[in-house]
Amino acid sequence: MCDLAHSIKYRSDGQGMVVFDVIGTILDMLSECTMTLLLLMLANGWMTRYMKYDIDDGLEIYAPLFMLVIMVHVMCGALSFIENDAHHKYHDFHGWVGYALIFIKLIIAGIFAYFAAYTNERIKKASRPFFNQILALGALYLLSDPLVILTSFFLDEWNRQWYYRVMDQGIHILTQSYILIQLSGKQSSYKKSF
Repeated sequence: MCDLAHSIKYRSDGQGMVVFDVIGTILDMLSECTMTLLLLMLANGWMTRYMKYDIDDGLEIYAPLFMLVIMVHVMCGALSFIENDAHHKYHDFHGWVGYALIFIKLIIAGIFAYFAAYTNERIKKASRPFFNQILALGALYLLSDPLVILTSFFLDEWNRQWYYRVMDQGIHILTQSYILIQLSGKQSSYKKSF
């Protein structure tokens, strides 16, 4: 909502509301951190191989990974404000900032794929439909930023920011909603896997 308010105001006066832009970016990065960590844990077998999270065993694996994800998202949020109104910048992640984001997101997607390959051999047959859906949604979510940034270059410069915001937020809302439905619905493949 904050990003939307900033974008509407920016469209009318070319200035926007900086406070809403900053708050929207912070909330977006918190949402992305939470969702990325959830997807990494699900890919590593949480809710398919094991139900309870053991803090002693998981701390060695997840603590450095959680710190990396948080650090990456804080950095991406901060970097989106560098040269915020530069004449050559057509969306938040244009130029070297976008290329760095693409590289970092591909590394996180690689970690996700590694966890998924490790877990794929060890899960029960009944959990496989849910796990496959999580893999597809996780890949879509984690690769959304690189795909949207790269495909934005096929558009005219003045349409890139709008395209980036709409597509990125749309993909995130779609995947978050579907995972929420899977984890809470009574007839979902998650509930059928147990």
